[in-house]
Amino acid sequence: MVRQGRWKLVYEVTGQGELHDLTEDPMELFNRWDDPEVAEVRAALTEQLLWWSTRVVDDLPRAAYEPRRAPHNHLAPFTVRRQEA
Repeated sequence: MVRQGRWKLVYEVTGQGELHDLTEDPMELFNRWDDPEVAEVRAALTEQLLWWSTRVVDDLPRAAYEPRRAPHNHLAPFTVRRQEA
């Protein structure tokens, strides 16, 4: 979600979204996502949101470790444990 000035854009991973003019529609009742009159606003906000989301991606490598769990952990029955050889 990104908000800039009077506009709020919510973008979903499916490629759909919501675009609301908070000045004219503060309750966000009318989705203007497909409105051709505000296509430039939608494109600018989508670009801003996608640019920001690429900056916050975790670029650290995934570690191959097993987290320590207390024997009384309520999640212990659902964890996958390596079998000792």
